[in-house]
Amino acid sequence: MGIEQDNIKKAIKETLYNCELESVAADMLDITADALIGVAENIPIFKAIVSIKNAANNIRDYFFLDKLMNFLYEIRDISPEKRAKELDKIDGSLEYKTKVGEKLLFIIDHCEDAEKSQMIGHLFRCFILGEIDYREFLKAASTLNRIDINDFKDFLSDNDCCQYESELVGLGLIYFDVGEITHQYTDLKIDEDDEGNYTAIPALKAVGGQLKTHLTPLGEFLKKIFIPYFQG
Repeated sequence: MGIEQDNIKKAIKETLYNCELESVAADMLDITADALIGVAENIPIFKAIVSIKNAANNIRDYFFLDKLMNFLYEIRDISPEKRAKELDKIDGSLEYKTKVGEKLLFIIDHCEDAEKSQMIGHLFRCFILGEIDYREFLKAASTLNRIDINDFKDFLSDNDCCQYESELVGLGLIYFDVGEITHQYTDLKIDEDDEGNYTAIPALKAVGGQLKTHLTPLGEFLKKIFIPYFQG
């Protein structure tokens, strides 16, 4: 992001742990320069970025802030106390070396657009509410950042995904199954040897073995989370 890292780390932690987001929720999706300055006064992470340089006029930071706003919008109605309680469990764990706030900034920065960051915000909301664990959040967020958003919507709606099935396999969302292959006897084949002797040979026919696709646990998980999300 090209911004002083220490200030950003402190600001994102302050935002996640202590900031009342609902009071500025109405302005979060209005990412005009004026709205940005107004929100910055109330949300530490925005204030830190805007104060370091004129982010409202810097295109890359402007779009990053847009993505960050959409992410935070998804957790606007979760109290700071609830957020802090869940975040403390991860930040105090020896399992993860990177603090949650820093990890979120990395994830959000790699989102292709604001819609994708809002989807990841929904995932984070599910984590804070205890519907998924932190590892599931990280894995799902990584997958979302690697798939085209329209392909993902087709995957959710069961539209024809043949043209990018290999991509879905690579992302761990589906897997191929050949199915069981059996053999059935069909009509007899009459074989004549050099001496004029005839032998009846039963002909075998392979049955089954059709290529089918199935959802992986990750694919099932993402459908469970996002089908209701897009249905509103």
